[in-house]
Amino acid sequence: IGASAMQVSKQDADLFFELMLSLQYYCNQKTKKIPDVETLQEYIEYMQERQKRKPGMKAQRKKMYKCSEYLYMYIMIQCNEE
Repeated sequence: IGASAMQVSKQDADLFFELMLSLQYYCNQKTKKIPDVETLQEYIEYMQERQKRKPGMKAQRKKMYKCSEYLYMYIMIQCNEE
């Protein structure tokens, strides 16, 4: 990611999160890090609950809509957490 900030449309950001959640769900199917999640919908609900417990995540998501650097940083953080 370069020094200049690239704008990401809301449509692209929404697509990113849809794909990201699907990929995370697939990875969870393989690793069972969240053992009680059996469906994509259950995974999405789990992640929504997790976001409620971490109030700063909503502000981070809004920033991600505005700048691709945040998308990249989010991906890197998620990879490092898992």
